[in-house]
Amino acid sequence: MAYINTSPGSADEVVLTLTTDAAAGDLVVSGMTDITVSNANDIFTWSQMDESAKLQIPTTATNNISGNFVVDEDVMNGDGTSPAGSAALLGLSGLSKTKVETNFTINVGSKTWSGVGYVTQLALSSAAETPTWQSPITIAVSGEYTIT
Repeated sequence: MAYINTSPGSADEVVLTLTTDAAAGDLVVSGMTDITVSNANDIFTWSQMDESAKLQIPTTATNNISGNFVVDEDVMNGDGTSPAGSAALLGLSGLSKTKVETNFTINVGSKTWSGVGYVTQLALSSAAETPTWQSPITIAVSGEYTIT
């Protein structure tokens, strides 16, 4: 069995990268504190008169990438120097605000998870115990993600 070691500095460190089709300029979301890749199948449920329990079958899935990160100003607001329309210029807030379909890749061990989706659920917060800004992030995956 090969466990995936996601500790900082390991060869298997998790990195989230976002790009747009509009222009070159990758946005690497640094400072990730946790990440979750979810696949939730919807279930169609019905009752039949000849059964004592409900019957169920899976239907289409809802896929999401979510996590939390320590906010870097350029990652959140864009770097101001990258090509027009690029993820690096727009930053996470620009990608979310303008609802730009975003290509994402995440390395997970020796595999890469990739797909397209929309940046949502940004919510900046800070507290006396955490003297940096932090935010959750969700990428609502449009369709399937692939694993290569």
